[in-house]
Amino acid sequence: MLGAVGDGQLSLDDTLARWLPGVLPRLDESAITVRMQLDHTSGVPDADYWLLAMILERATGQSYTEQIEARLLRPLGLAHTVLPSNTTGLPRPYMHGYSLRPGKPPLDVSAFNSSWGSSSGGIVSTTGDLDRFAAALLGGRLLAPEELAAMKRGVRVPASPMGVSVDRSIRKVVEAAFCG
Repeated sequence: MLGAVGDGQLSLDDTLARWLPGVLPRLDESAITVRMQLDHTSGVPDADYWLLAMILERATGQSYTEQIEARLLRPLGLAHTVLPSNTTGLPRPYMHGYSLRPGKPPLDVSAFNSSWGSSSGGIVSTTGDLDRFAAALLGGRLLAPEELAAMKRGVRVPASPMGVSVDRSIRKVVEAAFCG
């Protein structure tokens, strides 16, 4: 998303009404920006990343998967990262996961169709590829300085979000790491 912003294909201040008019008719789509969706302050009671993928597709004329492949997977050589698709195959090696079933042997649930997650968690990767991605992202290889700064800019969290109290020492660590 931020790569498309850097390319001038859309703006962080673009609204949902501009790119997806009518998708959330009960909300004021003209008041919900891309920036708000990225920093989780839009109030949209849904998986925000699905809407962002839809905006990215409209703005670029390419699918979410095509954008990820062109901007990340191919340039960084992320050969062990799989995008959402209608397959259950995973690149080897991969860790197996099992579901316990009373009175039956554990069921291997490693291979599953991850396309349901789309942009909201459908990518499957390895720690090596994730490390390569994080180094490139934070090292400035993927985004221009302005977009990288926007990504790193945090938002203040209420003292008691959703009624949950947070220990002040933990809050200071989190704010230092993300709000900088």
